[in-house]
Amino acid sequence: MSKVFVAIDVQNLWYGARESFGNSHRVDFKSLRETIIQSLPNDVDIEAIAYTVISPEHDNSKFIRMLELMGYIVKSRYMMYDKIRDIPIHTDWDVGITVDAMHRHGNDEFDTFVLVSGDGDYTYLCEHLMGDEKEVLLFSFSDSTSSILRKTVDKAYVLDDRVVFDTHGTQRAVGY
Repeated sequence: MSKVFVAIDVQNLWYGARESFGNSHRVDFKSLRETIIQSLPNDVDIEAIAYTVISPEHDNSKFIRMLELMGYIVKSRYMMYDKIRDIPIHTDWDVGITVDAMHRHGNDEFDTFVLVSGDGDYTYLCEHLMGDEKEVLLFSFSDSTSSILRKTVDKAYVLDDRVVFDTHGTQRAVGY
């Protein structure tokens, strides 16, 4: 049985959905999971981790519980605020996802790496995994995907209106 490691950069997806469809749109994580599963062969063992950043100003507990109930493993880190520079810090998981992927790769825990993010910072990771004969798949929104990253992977899937919803209503997002 083939093993698949899915790494979901939740913040990147949040911004990607807003950039592609508008500020009131969010990712439908159930539809996202179904989309990823449909792209894979039937005989795979999937480990999907959603990497989230928790803001001290918002209660994310219901969101995290929802992800867990859908079968995602959730890893969270707390965003902090640099008062001197007047900016939030610790707002991404680039290094954490890379370290997890390299650790799992070193232990031969997956055959296929699925990156759910359009962040070009992952290009080197994807190149390395492919150089070591791992299959690398990318899922991301077209408007927020690094063109270099898209060219680096074995196959890139564009996330569309089927994986987002409008928080201002029950309608699905309008497509591209």
